[in-house]
Amino acid sequence: MNSMIDYSLTNRFMGGMVGAVLGECIGTWSRMHPPVTLRSLHHVAWTAPNSANLPLNWSLELVEGVTALLKPVPGDLARVIARIQLAPSVANRAIASLPLAFYLHNDSLLLRQSLEATLNPSTPSAQIEQTTIALLVDVVAALLRGDDPIQPIRYAIDNSELAQTCPALIYRLTQLYDLHTQKLGLAAAAQLSYEDDLPQLSRANLMSQETVVLINALAIALYGFLSSPEHFRLAIVRVAAFGYTPSLTCTLVGILSGVHNTMTDIPLVWRQFLRHTEGQVEQAPDLDQHLAVLSKQLTAVWSGVYCLDRTTPASPVVVSMSQSWQCLQHDRAL
Repeated sequence: MNSMIDYSLTNRFMGGMVGAVLGECIGTWSRMHPPVTLRSLHHVAWTAPNSANLPLNWSLELVEGVTALLKPVPGDLARVIARIQLAPSVANRAIASLPLAFYLHNDSLLLRQSLEATLNPSTPSAQIEQTTIALLVDVVAALLRGDDPIQPIRYAIDNSELAQTCPALIYRLTQLYDLHTQKLGLAAAAQLSYEDDLPQLSRANLMSQETVVLINALAIALYGFLSSPEHFRLAIVRVAAFGYTPSLTCTLVGILSGVHNTMTDIPLVWRQFLRHTEGQVEQAPDLDQHLAVLSKQLTAVWSGVYCLDRTTPASPVVVSMSQSWQCLQHDRAL
């Protein structure tokens, strides 16, 4: 593999994982110290060693999922799929799915099959959940390929099947797209955090509250990233300003911005914080170094252990393709 591609991909992997950890820490800190500004982030105590007490939840789903891809069998997708299926919440399942985007970003067919293996969309709520997670995975995969991240959003909005099966998601994505194209600010974007409008749009009002939160959190994270695509810190601050499940939304925007910008816009002093996370990750007292090693290992596995017998999900966990995801992928191929 070309050394420049190797370097770029390794840094995108690390940017995504570091962005997740820092985003979650800032989001958690912002709940206790609103409002968060660029200035305050340079002087606050969350960068001090005693802030290692800030709990990590969402970001560890990503880090541990990547670890599962590497050990004990490199490229073992069935192990990652099993982790997703056992995740305790919708949001955890969404972030636990992102290692699939990392590993399969250039293989859309296998990525789709692996996502289908994680959830049986037997109810309207489960189908909306799966489609929302698929969109997040699609955007992250696009960023890893260097593609325009707005494309998966436009495909979803233009998909007539999704308009019928996932109207709440499409409604929120349409709002997001309008905010993006019209370059509207935070005051107008506040609508992305409303919850009262979404359940009425779901089929038979069966959409779970967890799915409502995931749809809004994803829309807010996408808004923060798309409005400040080259500025990691500003994207985090803009998302934290919503005050809507900030630990989750800031984790998501940290992943998006970190994958896109790699490590170039993350201050060194923030990375110092990662060296004081004792006990958060097993056998990783220096999380910064741990994530650097994981990123290099993932790139090596992605480039050198990419064979059919290790990347095809085991047959017992494969379920049938959902109509919404099948339709979305079909439109993308046209």
